[in-house]
Amino acid sequence: MKISDDVQALMNKLEKSVDAGGGASVPQLLAEVLRLFDQIKTALPSTNATERQVIFLSMAKLHQFLQGQMQRLCAATGLSEEQLLRFSENPDNFSKEQWNLLSEVKDKMAAQSKEIKNVMKSLPGPFVQSPGTFLEQMQQTMPKSSSKNAAPILAKKGKKKGQLKA
Repeated sequence: MKISDDVQALMNKLEKSVDAGGGASVPQLLAEVLRLFDQIKTALPSTNATERQVIFLSMAKLHQFLQGQMQRLCAATGLSEEQLLRFSENPDNFSKEQWNLLSEVKDKMAAQSKEIKNVMKSLPGPFVQSPGTFLEQMQQTMPKSSSKNAAPILAKKGKKKGQLKA
């Protein structure tokens, strides 16, 4: 299966999970995201410029999809992107197991993004020669918590840890 097919399959699973109210296994979805990043890192060195472009267009499509899902979640919860980010950064909103999993995935994704960036630097092509790499451009569009002193966003009383509903 091609990476672009894997990206589409992941987006379909994520969308079905969101539409079903979170019916998919979060650990399973996160593991699939990590496998996809690893697959990209492994495949890049043996691709030609056209194949790399298809991979990066697929990643851009995934990024755009995730941004849309973020906006959808914001609308459903009434939280801004920054508030949602602050919610996700607060371990008090998650069980110990959920928090450990989220922390592990976040660390692994950051490491894999860095590895992909290093692989990209070694390859000829338009994505590598430009001043800002594709991954840096993606990171720039992600919301950032603007104030470290801002109050943490907590789950509403009566909600289970890790549960964020309107």
